[in-house]
Amino acid sequence: MSVTVRSATPDDLPRIVSCLDEEFVFGKNRQISLALRYPSVYCPANANNIFLLEDERGILSCVAAKPLRLQCENNHWQGMMIGAVYTRPDRRGQHLGSELLAKATRELRDRQMDFAVLWTAQPGFYARLGWNPSDTGVFGQCEGQPAAHPFDGEMAELPPSASMSARVESIRQQQREFRTLRTDDDYRTLPLPAVTTQVLVTGTKPANDSYALIGRLQDTAIVYEMAGHPSGYATLWNEICRGHKKILVNDSAGSRSCQWLSRNTNVIFETKSLAMWQLFSEKLNPANTGQWYIPYFDRI
Repeated sequence: MSVTVRSATPDDLPRIVSCLDEEFVFGKNRQISLALRYPSVYCPANANNIFLLEDERGILSCVAAKPLRLQCENNHWQGMMIGAVYTRPDRRGQHLGSELLAKATRELRDRQMDFAVLWTAQPGFYARLGWNPSDTGVFGQCEGQPAAHPFDGEMAELPPSASMSARVESIRQQQREFRTLRTDDDYRTLPLPAVTTQVLVTGTKPANDSYALIGRLQDTAIVYEMAGHPSGYATLWNEICRGHKKILVNDSAGSRSCQWLSRNTNVIFETKSLAMWQLFSEKLNPANTGQWYIPYFDRI
């Protein structure tokens, strides 16, 4: 049988999502389709950033990508993040995923992207394909504690209202050293395995505001991001703990939130170096990306 490698079209999306849902969602006893979890990825406007390897019988392998814009001090970088690397179970071990990922990487380079990034627990596989590890990520967890006070702030389910989104973005704009650039659509993301997501904001002055993005799964809270002025972290943490037996935290080593949590809570952190990069721009080198951290909320 002949094999075709190509970018997807909008008409391909239903069968792509069906394969990926079985692999990453329903086959793992999780809920909610990837099409609803990552609507800006599995949509007609982004179909050209999903790559397929197929034969007459259907999809053999696929790789999803999504634009990722970064601001680092006065520089802006345009790249792609990659996720949902899939090969049909009966064709695994035949290097189809490697072939497709190499094709996708060449395509992104040809599109003059500055970089590509993915996250994996199998670094050896990707290193052989030219990907380089660089990550400051840490993962922490602790048991929940009873909330001591009513929440003194605003809370909203995601996606937030325009006013709440604007408030969060005004806080993020103070992170001048490095941040991912988001659109309103990005706040519609529902990362696996959470079933709901919320934003919490506290503070009385823009310069002192802080916020947290969290996911909820039964009696577990998942912290994707806690940022802004540390004076509000205690209020945010009090609300994060409310009603949860377990707290999971995604953060970056050395960040203000990581330092605060290490000093003031029972969260125990461990290194979680999952990011691997390919740098396409001559203006970038490993020294640039050594301290870059992409929040879990922004990944696919």
